[in-house]
Amino acid sequence: GAMSTVRIKRKHVLDSDSDDDDAPSTSIAVASVSNGSSEKENAGVAPVGPPADGEATGHRMFKKRLTKKAASPPPREVVVIEDGPGTAAAADDDDVIVVDDDDDAPPPPPRANEGDDVAIEDDIDEPDQALVECAKISRKLRRALGADDDAKGKSDGPLSPGASHAQNGGRRKLVTARDVAAVAGEGSLANGLKPYQMVGVNFLLLLDEQDVPGAILADEMGLGKTAQTIAYLACSRAANQRVRTRGEPALVVAPASLLENWRRELAQWAPALRVGFYHGAQSQHEVRSAAEAWSSGPRGDGRVASGGGAFDVVIACYSIFERDSSDSKEKRAWLRSLNYSHLVLDEAHLVKNRQTQRARRLDAVATKARRRVLLTGTPLQNNLGELESLIHLVLPGLLEEGALGGEDGEDDACELVRAHRLARVKEILRPFILRRLKEDVAKELIPKTQEKRVVEMGESQRRQYAAAVEAARNERRRAREAASSKSSSGGGGGGLPSGDADSSPGGVSGSPGGGRLTGAKVKALFVHLRKIANHPLLVRERYGDAEVAEIVDVCHRRGVFGHEAPLAKVESHVRSLSDFDLHQLCGEQGHLSELCLPVSAFAEAAKTAALVKLLDEIKSRGSRPLIFSQWKIVLDILEWVLRDRGHVFCRLDGSTDVHERQQICDAFNRRGSEIFCFLLSTRAGGQGLNLTGADTVIIHDCDFNPQIDRQAEDRCHRLGQTRPVTVHRLVTAGTVDERIVQIAERKLDLDAAVLSDTKAMAAEENKAMHSIIEDLLS
Repeated sequence: GAMSTVRIKRKHVLDSDSDDDDAPSTSIAVASVSNGSSEKENAGVAPVGPPADGEATGHRMFKKRLTKKAASPPPREVVVIEDGPGTAAAADDDDVIVVDDDDDAPPPPPRANEGDDVAIEDDIDEPDQALVECAKISRKLRRALGADDDAKGKSDGPLSPGASHAQNGGRRKLVTARDVAAVAGEGSLANGLKPYQMVGVNFLLLLDEQDVPGAILADEMGLGKTAQTIAYLACSRAANQRVRTRGEPALVVAPASLLENWRRELAQWAPALRVGFYHGAQSQHEVRSAAEAWSSGPRGDGRVASGGGAFDVVIACYSIFERDSSDSKEKRAWLRSLNYSHLVLDEAHLVKNRQTQRARRLDAVATKARRRVLLTGTPLQNNLGELESLIHLVLPGLLEEGALGGEDGEDDACELVRAHRLARVKEILRPFILRRLKEDVAKELIPKTQEKRVVEMGESQRRQYAAAVEAARNERRRAREAASSKSSSGGGGGGLPSGDADSSPGGVSGSPGGGRLTGAKVKALFVHLRKIANHPLLVRERYGDAEVAEIVDVCHRRGVFGHEAPLAKVESHVRSLSDFDLHQLCGEQGHLSELCLPVSAFAEAAKTAALVKLLDEIKSRGSRPLIFSQWKIVLDILEWVLRDRGHVFCRLDGSTDVHERQQICDAFNRRGSEIFCFLLSTRAGGQGLNLTGADTVIIHDCDFNPQIDRQAEDRCHRLGQTRPVTVHRLVTAGTVDERIVQIAERKLDLDAAVLSDTKAMAAEENKAMHSIIEDLLS
């Protein structure tokens, strides 16, 4: 039968710009090196940095007109046919270009004669032109590392840093941990840098030398991206005196929760660097005063008047670029007044959307930096807009805004074009990204053991869970009957069943016609069941109507919720509270103290009983745990349990003051600390913190997304950990809790990029909740 053709503009792509037939691929092979060896660490000599002239920004190299010598291979065209048996006959993915089958389409340009220059920007589109330029850069990087020695006639295999760098001949020599320690200052921990971390340092220094404006260090969490970056900054500044005399500090921008960690890490890894902490009113005043003093001071050493010369590194917070207050505007203006040797963006995925105010305001500062380094544990997304934002940050001027096209269209043709664009863009970025996973460097890390502890509910908890499921079944049955009755009488079946919305557990009320549960109802029922599986005190069961009426009366008369609050609103609010909330409320009101729950009620949940036993085991062997929960109210309950058992603990969640977070972590990590365990909310405590004082992780309630729990594990399974780490997951048998863990385990095999796509994960979680509830109610 006839085959339909994807009708797009005819395009031609040149093979990678090469001087020989066996030119290396676009990707820089050093980025594919997963881990180093001791030989790699010892193969280098003195540190090196940017070229001595140091004046080039690295931006101009991407804006020049590209030309191609006649000896190069001719352009190639590939036709992609859909809906027919010829589809699979297309070339390799990296070579696929979609063309128009129009008879009037121009033929491919003739092959140039020897010695001619052919302007390729007329023959290929902007991303393809960028690919050619990146291929050139990739070969320069490989040659600098000596990868082309004896390369003639050999396949382009992975690069092995250290294999040829001891040779002379102008090849680049690797920096070692000893080299870093020599410039980082007395007392530096740099001698402890791992071989794979030195690969990262050398990767960044190499891009510096080749005048490449940016790089992405995307190692998995816990592999020490901060330490690698600090070592790189120390080496780069030590090798380039002119950066210092020009008064160009490095600017580090990080989330508020990580600012103190950056200050502490800089002091540990590179104490010689002068740090300005531009956060908090007093600290910001001190930084600006020091800058003014520097500007007005003597400059007999040839330094310029820039106040930035007072520091080697300035630390600032993303919040400065988010707020519209006059104070924030003034702070941004001061940051824009300086020039920077480097801009380091920690948790760089926070600026993946170029259209946000934060990203646009940061861009104004980025233009003042000679080098940009993006740090993220999140891999590249399959999103053209986010990838274009990364290219703009790392390689400014390489692509015009919108050059990659939009994401519109859902048919097969659009999907083919989108997939091809994604492949090309990732190829553009590949030479400038270094990403290693823990499994790649496992020999250099402490082992980690996973244990799943499935716990059985007691009689009371099991009865409560079964009653909630049965109530939901009855409700859906009534809704179906009502829908059927309306349908038979011509009513259309579109209404809601009558009745009290709060008559079922947790406020789960009626369903729309047809007996189907709406998305909101599914989520409400799912959360209700999950609460019971985690701890029965998270719903209202123990406090009956009589006790609730007494609480309402006291709260209304005493104005607990405001003297102007009407009785109806007080009653509505109190009835919505869980048993634990009511217990807390009664404890705060002396007249209601007799209604407080006994301490034994807190340990009756299956997970809590298992946790009590587990903590005794952990304490007996001299270990210390981190206990994670997604819910702050669960942490509140666990506090009661820990106090009752006499355990010394600390806590960190989203409400913990940013300035106190690092102090709490330091107190826990301190040698000889009396703190036994650390309570943390999974989201607030699962990123950026270093808690190697613990060697055990307890996940009280698992997330649909296993990457969230992995981030929590990485708080103690990371650089600096000296003991094997054990991770315990508490799972309540026969409940939605068990299904969540099963789904998360299946997702471990998915691409990490998919798991870090928040929109995709939200849709997946919603789909999973519907599936679980449907199975329960069937």
